[in-house]
Amino acid sequence: MSSIAPFALALQIAGVCLAAQPIEVVFDFKAPPEPAVVNVMKSEIREILQPAQLNLTFQRAGDAASLEIFRKIILVRFQGVCQSGWSVDPIQFSQPALLDYPALGRTEVSDGQVMPFVHIFCNEVRAFVPTVSRTPQQQMYGRALGRVVAHELYHALLSTVQHAHGGIASAVQSARDLTREKLTLDRASIERLREMWGGF
Repeated sequence: MSSIAPFALALQIAGVCLAAQPIEVVFDFKAPPEPAVVNVMKSEIREILQPAQLNLTFQRAGDAASLEIFRKIILVRFQGVCQSGWSVDPIQFSQPALLDYPALGRTEVSDGQVMPFVHIFCNEVRAFVPTVSRTPQQQMYGRALGRVVAHELYHALLSTVQHAHGGIASAVQSARDLTREKLTLDRASIERLREMWGGF
């Protein structure tokens, strides 16, 4: 057997091991969040990114540090009050808004390089949640937060400031988009994420 074959096998095994390592998403809340909202938000993020076969784990900032090795760590800071019942003036249901800063969220960029630091503006997102609906407020608010976070994770994971032409990675969404039953990533974004980070 040539010396190249064992080396190639070692690289293949290393690649498999690396793909199995999770992506850590760290949540840092400025004010105590509503647990039910956080649970819905995490579930929504997983559902949106699941087609890209991403191995995601979530942790609260300040919790005991894990000894696990991560492929990437993304810090998500939540500004404002992440509570579904907090009083805020709602916007029109069909009114469009930018998902990125200065509207609902922002992924930091330094010297043209997209950084793994995300900001989510809880008060602004909550304004996109209808005050009257058959769906519980906690579910709709958690869903809206999850979609804004997923949008910013798209930027952070692909290191891009560009947007897709449709789906969760597009630049503009309406209150209807953020709270309706289902909103997904476009096929091209799924393929790019899977190619770079998927395969667990």
